[in-house]
Amino acid sequence: MQLTGDRFTSETASFGNDLSTLPNFPAEIRAPAGTLPGVSSFQLHFADHDILTPGDAPNVLVAMNPAALKANIGDLPRGAEVIVNTDEFTKRAMQKVGYETSPLEDGSLDGYHVHPVPLTALTVEALKEFDLTRKEAERSKNMFALGLLSWMYHRPTEGTEKFLRAKFAKKPDIAEANIAAFQAGWNFGETTEDFAVSYEVAPAATAFPPGVYRNISGNLALSYGLVAASRQADLPLYLGSYPITPASDILHELSRHKNFGVRTFQAEDEIAGIGAALGAAFGGSLAVTTTSGPGVALKSETIGLAVSLELPLLIVDIQRGGPSTGLPTKTEQADLLQAMYGRNGEAPVPVVAPRTPADCFDAALEAARIALTYRTPVFLLSDGYLANGSEPWRIPDPEELPDLRVQFAQGPNHTLDDGTEVFWPYKRDPQTLARPGRSRARRVWSTGSAASRRRTARATSPTPRPTTTSWCAPGRRRWTASTSPTSRWTTRTRPGRWCWAGVRRTDRSRRRCGGCGGPGSRSRRLICATSTPSRGIWDRCWSVTTRW
Repeated sequence: MQLTGDRFTSETASFGNDLSTLPNFPAEIRAPAGTLPGVSSFQLHFADHDILTPGDAPNVLVAMNPAALKANIGDLPRGAEVIVNTDEFTKRAMQKVGYETSPLEDGSLDGYHVHPVPLTALTVEALKEFDLTRKEAERSKNMFALGLLSWMYHRPTEGTEKFLRAKFAKKPDIAEANIAAFQAGWNFGETTEDFAVSYEVAPAATAFPPGVYRNISGNLALSYGLVAASRQADLPLYLGSYPITPASDILHELSRHKNFGVRTFQAEDEIAGIGAALGAAFGGSLAVTTTSGPGVALKSETIGLAVSLELPLLIVDIQRGGPSTGLPTKTEQADLLQAMYGRNGEAPVPVVAPRTPADCFDAALEAARIALTYRTPVFLLSDGYLANGSEPWRIPDPEELPDLRVQFAQGPNHTLDDGTEVFWPYKRDPQTLARPGRSRARRVWSTGSAASRRRTARATSPTPRPTTTSWCAPGRRRWTASTSPTSRWTTRTRPGRWCWAGVRRTDRSRRRCGGCGGPGSRSRRLICATSTPSRGIWDRCWSVTTRW
């Protein structure tokens, strides 16, 4: 049903209507099929004027089984239309949901316009020419229902047919079978006498300002907003996250945009995710972590650390039902008080909350602006309803986006009385009270071969970033190191447990050390040992050989 609703939504958006959606689906560990807790639904509200919510009282209900009818009939106003798949109203299926008699025959639906349609049988009949089993043919009944609704509301059909051919490109027989079921549903509405009325909903021409629009969900808009904020701030975007419903879509989407300098890290748990993000913030990236209610509780200590360190960090909280691990697929705005006060000590954090799915884009830009300008972590508080819902979104012109670049300290920022220039890390901006900060990141685009990317990373790194040599297993290796501060040589021998933890920086082609440029040989590897690696100072160079 989610696919059916998504296709009807896409065609409605392309037609020019304003719309708002409410997907409702069970968890991955779902209840048995045909029971009330296992019902999956998709609600769509569209019109020729501005739409603000998915609505509370649908005008049409398509009930694919007795559970769907019983779970949703209470939301319909009197006089609404109910399309029922009569093939699923068997005695056993009705007993699962507590129907003693068939609601199609006991008069309980007399206040509605009921259209009994054998959707399953009509779909199987329409696909009898295809080499499909009955079970495979029955899976296309949702496409039959989509075709029927497309006829009722005069929706375009070309987009759905193109989508099905692309989705099942590797299985052309399945694609053509679904298209045949879709067309059969349209033809059924055209020829049957049961549907005497169809509806035309004009495009919402006056509801939108001029521009290019697309249908977008809240999580997708938020992902695009984070990428746009990264570009506008001229900082690489780093996402440290642990998958959790309903925030996982952001991790999935951002992982596709490496060409914009986006780096995504799927951590082993919530604490590791925000810890990595905080480290990226310290390194000069626009750092983001995504989570939901249970994850916010685990991240609270590191959020407090970010407050005390005054580092910009975005905590994206896509709220879900609680308490504890809660209800992954059910919406509840349950984390507001936790976002405001859920930290020990004095650790205030700004909270930004979008109002619609499309507004998630602007909310991401605003949260990034606050975090970078004031050097503080910021909560971006969305929820499952906004994350999975969708509406038309006007694609902004890049020139309209705000400039989020901030000035980092590039050198001394204070002069002492004796004229000495020094750097004061806590000398604050008089307007924002933010610390100056020092940019440690450089944007490295992920293009070309892996070797060229490594060369580019080395060339654009502000200071040498050598790698640490591996520790040897105790008692298995013995290292002999010789030092030459001038022309005098001394020799040291260290057992395996005391292996020298230096940093390797060897130019293998020239056999010279990357630190001092000293010569090397085929039998020796040159290792630079630095006592102050953060400043990139190469104190002395070691020529090291190994013995077994």
